Amino acid sequence: MPMRRRILLLPALMAALAPAARGQTAATAPAETAVAAELTKLNATLTDIKTLLERLAETQGLDLLMKRMELSSARVTELESRLRGARAERTSVVDERARLQTNMEAYLAELERRSREDTEGELEAFTLQFEAGLERFEARLRDLDDEIARLENLLDARRRELEDWQGYIDRRLGGV
Repeated sequence: MPMRRRILLLPALMAALAPAARGQTAATAPAETAVAAELTKLNATLTDIKTLLERLAETQGLDLLMKRMELSSARVTELESRLRGARAERTSVVDERARLQTNMEAYLAELERRSREDTEGELEAFTLQFEAGLERFEARLRDLDDEIARLENLLDARRRELEDWQGYIDRRLGGV
């Protein structure tokens, strides 16, 4: 259809539909009110859904924070266990060193009762062996002391981290 014909048909179509549209306006007023009421209900429902989704997001965020706190707590527990183990091993090494010293003193007393000529070479060998054993104990004690200090520092840091997470979660729960 040529453009000129379309333009001429448009005013005629508008003139024909105008009376019908005016009559329809009066009849559709109750329908428009019903639509407006439905739109208001829909808006309230969407607002409720938005609020629920915001709460859900907050809850999920708190769940993630709780899992992070649980992980930190598990790390603290593991470090406490390792620290107890290192301290127990240190106590065991100290006890062994004390037994070695007691045995050495008893052996030296035995050597003194025997004649010096018979025991001089034996005494030197025993002294060298004792000193080497004692040095191994001392080296192990130094290593354990270093490990215990490292674990205590790490444990203190993890405990502070855990307290920080707990405080953060408490603040978040206070805001919910």
